[in-house]
Amino acid sequence: MLFFGVQIWTSKRQLASVNREIHSAHVELNKKKATNRSLKKQVKKLHNPEYLQAMLRQKYHYSKDGETIYSFVK
Repeated sequence: MLFFGVQIWTSKRQLASVNREIHSAHVELNKKKATNRSLKKQVKKLHNPEYLQAMLRQKYHYSKDGETIYSFVK
């Protein structure tokens, strides 16, 4: 009887450990899915020429011929 009790107790501990790992894997999966959705939205935006031009102007101070860019400190 003692032998079976120890086996049951060990199995429950292993089951709890596996359940914790599954939970952490689900949390990680949800984070990765959210990141993936965000990146897909960003890729869609980058296919828009107006957005791409605005981003280049803002981030890299890109200008057209004859334009002058003024940078203001925030």
